Amino acid sequence: MATNFNATLQAAAVTGPKVKSNVENGKLRVFTSSYTVPSSPPIVADTITWGTIPSGCQILGWLSQMNCADGASSSTLNLGTSTTPTAYLGASSVADPAVFALTAINADGAVSLTTVDTTLVSVVAGATLLAGQVITVSILYIQD
Repeated sequence: MATNFNATLQAAAVTGPKVKSNVENGKLRVFTSSYTVPSSPPIVADTITWGTIPSGCQILGWLSQMNCADGASSSTLNLGTSTTPTAYLGASSVADPAVFALTAINADGAVSLTTVDTTLVSVVAGATLLAGQVITVSILYIQD
């Protein structure tokens, strides 16, 4: 006879404790931050700080993205934190218009729950960004 195994939500329903709302049925929220590269653009190793995602939320990386307009040849950006620079997105070319899914945060199959307020940062690499280029980060997360 086959054996049944329970995933996290079913295991909690059977044995407790009560599942937190940010895991089962919290409010869907959107973090959106946009950056227009100024006439004196960031150079290699400069950073862009996007803003802060609150503590206690579940990030839905597969529904989140970074997108960019046409940029400078060879320029790349990552997305992460000051301690884990590629937590959301490894270095990716922003030379051409593109949309990048932020799946790195869920790549190991784990649910990503923030335990502290998390400030998002990108590091410029490859080449200086192109003045006038628009880059936007949109992250969907569950909270409350």
